[in-house]
Amino acid sequence: MTTSMSFPFEWRCASCRFEQWVHVKARGTNRFPKLDGGNASLENGLAEDRARQDAWRSAKMKLALRPCPRCGAIDRKTVTATIVRTFVVTSLGSAIVIEGALVFFRVALLSPWLLVAGLVASPIIGASTTAWLWYQRWQPSRRDVTVPDEQAPTG
Repeated sequence: MTTSMSFPFEWRCASCRFEQWVHVKARGTNRFPKLDGGNASLENGLAEDRARQDAWRSAKMKLALRPCPRCGAIDRKTVTATIVRTFVVTSLGSAIVIEGALVFFRVALLSPWLLVAGLVASPIIGASTTAWLWYQRWQPSRRDVTVPDEQAPTG
């Protein structure tokens, strides 16, 4: 299940102390398998709830990585932490997969240099995955973060 939602957040710039309410659009998907039990309404409700939670996390990430509309500054701590965390997770994951495949297929016993090559390749895979995520998923467009319209004065 995929859902597209808009969430209100209060924007606070760490640099210039600018504050403003904004709406962030994000998509979320249900990444969990269906339950066994046959209760379709419960399964649909859980799937919808998980998709909403994923959309909220994605919206929060988009807002945290977006530059300030007033001064253009970004929260360097958040951006650095996001990049480092993603790089470490993807590098370790690819190292586990590569080394596990080499050991499983017993190729590593023939040439130990393949293990070293796998360890060298895993940071490259981690860096490319991090770059792809940065440019494809986390970079918010101007359409994703909008300022709510001011109410027009009446009378």
